[in-house]
Amino acid sequence: MTIDVSALRLLALDVPGVARLADHHGSGLPTSRCALRVFDDRVEIDIVLAIPHSVTGTGDRLRATLGGLLAGRPLHITVEDVERGE
Repeated sequence: MTIDVSALRLLALDVPGVARLADHHGSGLPTSRCALRVFDDRVEIDIVLAIPHSVTGTGDRLRATLGGLLAGRPLHITVEDVERGE
């Protein structure tokens, strides 16, 4: 099953608690590092958490929203920053 990365990004942005996907431009990280990465054994997403949402609750909502589209791969979530949200 091919994973539609663009669709995952859009769905993730609609999850309460996700202020935005992390922006790695200008961070000194390799340019291949983007906020959503698909590997054979997992999917990784880097987010900016919206205050006052919890890390746990936001992670649960992301997994519930995206889980069915990951072809059985686990979702690894990294909170890169926190900012005022909704």
